Amino acid sequence: MEHCQEALEALARGPLLTVRALARRLLIDAGNIPIGPSDPDALKYPSGLWTSSGVEDGRDDQALEGLVGELAGARPYEAERLQPGLARAVLVDARHRLGSERTKDRCTAQPRAYRGADEQLLPDACLATEEAVEEAVQRTAAGSRAHRLSAGLGVSDPRAWEDRLATALTDNPSVSLTFEAARWPRPGLRMPPGPDDPVGSAAEACAETVSAVLVLAPLAVDPRLLLALHLPDEPRDQALHALPIEILRVEQVG
Repeated sequence: MEHCQEALEALARGPLLTVRALARRLLIDAGNIPIGPSDPDALKYPSGLWTSSGVEDGRDDQALEGLVGELAGARPYEAERLQPGLARAVLVDARHRLGSERTKDRCTAQPRAYRGADEQLLPDACLATEEAVEEAVQRTAAGSRAHRLSAGLGVSDPRAWEDRLATALTDNPSVSLTFEAARWPRPGLRMPPGPDDPVGSAAEACAETVSAVLVLAPLAVDPRLLLALHLPDEPRDQALHALPIEILRVEQVG
């Protein structure tokens, strides 16, 4: 952890609320690190928030709320107990970020780069859409400290306030950890033998034996052999064992 202090200091000064709060907890001396930026305008949305005037606009609003709800979950609404209006402000910021040309260009380029030409599903990765929504959540929440100061509410301990808000915006890992704890460990199977392994040589010899054919000696064809070829496995094996052994000869193919 001592070797990571410089990187943690950079994260603690960053604009993402949860990231900098977690970085401060890992720093050896966090008291001397300046607190990260806080933009009060992030929580200042128009008093008369734009509302839909048509069916298409209503569908866009529902799609935006569904996307933010899918990616951010209930975290913005849970954090509203500390910062009222946060969820509403996140939607406004997410609309702006998702509609930017940079996000649109990355949404077009990333699937081409991260999946094969014959694949139709999106790659299993955090893409520009997820990044835009999460940045809207984190940057909007980071403006809470300055917003409260501008509203005359005040914050006696800015770091403690951000820690509380960051905790509300952090996913609860208990469900994921419970699923991971219930997984069966991978069985301790040995690796397949290599070409120089004696077991591998035996396996190759067995594979060659499978490609052998039965050749009947001239003038020694027993009718029971022809019958055995059309019988189920068990009677067929019994019929073959009943043949005189001298009429069968195994030759390797090739």
